[in-house]
Amino acid sequence: MALSAPAIRAVDEAVFDLTTDALQSSSWLIEFCRVATDLGDPTINWAMALVAALLAVLDRRHALPGLLVIAMLATAHVLQRATDLIVDGSIPTNNVIGDAGPYFSGGTLRVMLLTGIIATHALPTQRPRTVWQLAAGFGTFQALTRLALGRHWPLDLLAAFPIGFSLLWTYHQLLALLSAPPTEAHHIELPTGSMPTRTSVQQRPDPACRNTDEPVLAAPTVTTGRRGATGANGHC
Repeated sequence: MALSAPAIRAVDEAVFDLTTDALQSSSWLIEFCRVATDLGDPTINWAMALVAALLAVLDRRHALPGLLVIAMLATAHVLQRATDLIVDGSIPTNNVIGDAGPYFSGGTLRVMLLTGIIATHALPTQRPRTVWQLAAGFGTFQALTRLALGRHWPLDLLAAFPIGFSLLWTYHQLLALLSAPPTEAHHIELPTGSMPTRTSVQQRPDPACRNTDEPVLAAPTVTTGRRGATGANGHC
């Protein structure tokens, strides 16, 4: 793939060497990054997912959003493994503190996704912009700690952001579908005592009563719905 192109790899390695040399010059910064980067550890991520699932269930009063959280984290793991098999990449070998990871940074992706989910259900009001800002902020923090320790190429870290945002957007869309109220049938209410009918009653004067002095009483003509089928029943 394009990631293995010499020009792209040369730029990636140059940025990696420049950044790690600068960040690893401070011992206290290295120790801080050792602790902070564990936020992207898979074991800690599953613990975060359980917290996020509990918040989702309490927020939406339903078990399905909690199951959706677990499904999204499992999807993130599958995507990372599948991408690692497809992309012809390499892992850093110089200035590496700890275990280096392949393309892309799964820790950065998982931190972004879980931070966004927790913020979605933990904030007192719905603030979409804040959710995305928190996801991007924690993802950037996680990416910098992994870059400082030399565990990922810069391009590996950058690739985690569009994938993480895509998964978080997908979660919001599925959550909206699960939270949508069921459609209700619309009933037409008729006034009390009225009944719909196809029978219409028309009042016509009775010809037999034209020459009498008695008041004319109209004879009702009933239409049954069939052409020509009418009947009269009345008297003067």
